[in-house]
Formats: sequence, structure tokens, C-alpha cells
Amino acid sequence: MDDQSSLSHGTTVAILLRLLESGGQTIMKDLADIVSNYQTRHMRVSEMEEDGLIDIITTYTPQKFTNIKLTEKGKTIATTISTIDIFVAHDKNYKDKGFCKKHGESILRLLSDGTPAKLSDIIREIPTPNSVNKALQSLEEDGLVEITLSTESYRTKYIQLTSLGIQCAKVFNMVHDLIKNKG
Repeated sequence: MDDQSSLSHGTTVAILLRLLESGGQTIMKDLADIVSNYQTRHMRVSEMEEDGLIDIITTYTPQKFTNIKLTEKGKTIATTISTIDIFVAHDKNYKDKGFCKKHGESILRLLSDGTPAKLSDIIREIPTPNSVNKALQSLEEDGLVEITLSTESYRTKYIQLTSLGIQCAKVFNMVHDLIKNKG
């Protein structure tokens, strides 16, 4: 998938939901439970800022604080995502949900046409097999995809969205279009 955004990194969804939950802003270190590595966390929020989802404000009073604040576009997107968050595995914390896993959102969008896809085709589009398999396992646990074995070959797996998965994919396609529309 060559049309990815910062949303393609699962932690972005979790960060957006955390920001929405905290009234629209937080400090960088409060995101450590979502992205533990400082450099990765900084890279992720920088990508989110580039996509117009957040503003990063650094203050020195007397210590350095990096404040992260949702933009209007970010609030709209976080609110939209939160509408599906309540329907998907409501017993899980949002950061543990399949669509918050690395490539979870990309897999949903890839399957959004409703036709089953071979696992090998998904891996061809998103060439990180371990991440894809972990995301698919979480998406299946959350009731967003069904994984079936081929009748012709026991090694071939087909992945298809459930009705809830189709609704989530529609939301993520809409959100992705909002992000890509930088205007």
C-alpha cells in the first residue's frame, strides 16, 4: 500500500484516542505507555504533526515540556475513530485493539472492497509478515476479520472482513481521505 499516512502505524490511532480522552492535549512523556521508546514516540508524533493531526508545543518552565495538542482536524478524526472504538472489543483497552496494532488500519482498508484476499496477497502489499500476522490475529479476536483455510490447499488462508470489519474499514477509508486532504 503506497498511500499510507501516519495512521498506518497502529500507535497513531491509540495516541489520537488518548488525546481525545484527555481533553485534547497531553505531554509527550504521558504517551510512554503507548510508545515506550522515546525516539519512536517522537517520530510518531512528528508524523502526526506533518499530517495536521496535532500541534507540538515545547515550553521551558523551567524544565522542558513537550505538549501535544489535537488540531481541529485531529479532533474530527479522533472523534470519528472513537465511534467505532466503542463497538470493537469493548472489554479491551484501545491500545490493545486490532485496529491499533501496526498495519491493522492498513489491512482493514486493503480488504474494504469486501472480497476475500489470500494472506500471501496481503503480505505482498504489506511486506512485514510478523506484523501482519499479529495484526490479523488481533483483528480476528476483535471480530473484524474471518480467517479461513482454502479447500484446495491447507497452506492457503483467506482473510475477509466481517460486517463490523466492513463498517470499520469504511470509517478508516474516510479518515484516511481526511488526512490525505492536507488543505
